[in-house]
Amino acid sequence: MTGFLLNLGRPAAPHLSPVHGTTDSASRAMSEAGFICAPMRFPGTFSPAECAAIVELGVAAAPILAGLARPIENYRTGITKAIALDSQSRWVYEKLREVFSAVNQWYRFEISGMIDSLLYCEYPESGHFHWHIDCGEYPTATRKISLSLQLSDHSEYTGGSLEFAAYGELKEARRLGTVITFPAFLHHRVAAVTSGVRRSLVAWAHGPVFR
Repeated sequence: MTGFLLNLGRPAAPHLSPVHGTTDSASRAMSEAGFICAPMRFPGTFSPAECAAIVELGVAAAPILAGLARPIENYRTGITKAIALDSQSRWVYEKLREVFSAVNQWYRFEISGMIDSLLYCEYPESGHFHWHIDCGEYPTATRKISLSLQLSDHSEYTGGSLEFAAYGELKEARRLGTVITFPAFLHHRVAAVTSGVRRSLVAWAHGPVFR
């Protein structure tokens, strides 16, 4: 946790439209009720040049320990680095702020800001993160929406799928620049990478605890 609060306001013109890789019934539910509580995919949210710039920020950042609030040996294997909010990374934070504000028109959670540093992740061969949720006890208790940005093209690795317990892997989720968002309480995992390196950026929108 970094101690800052990047407020989340509704963007002037939300430009994102979700693409569902799940079931037709989930798509119908959203169109009929205007609300969804499932993972959503937004392809092309970041350009290849933007993704390359984020990778540069991540590679230069200091490594940190990340994983479960109560660590279990080998539950997560990989490299995690915190990209702090500064003059070089501010554009990434600002763009993600707009993304969170836009996608919340479907989730309709009470969200207030971004508190965590952005987390740059690399999963080399055999790297993985077993089943988990992103919110729990302090300091994760106020996480409401999770976000994963794909920084590797699908051709750069095998295995390493981002999977959800109730939905599996979303269709075409491995395209460079694709953003996946989901409620922080959804069970998910990163399956073991079998070759290459999977790179991603993760972030969270915070708000009052669920009740």
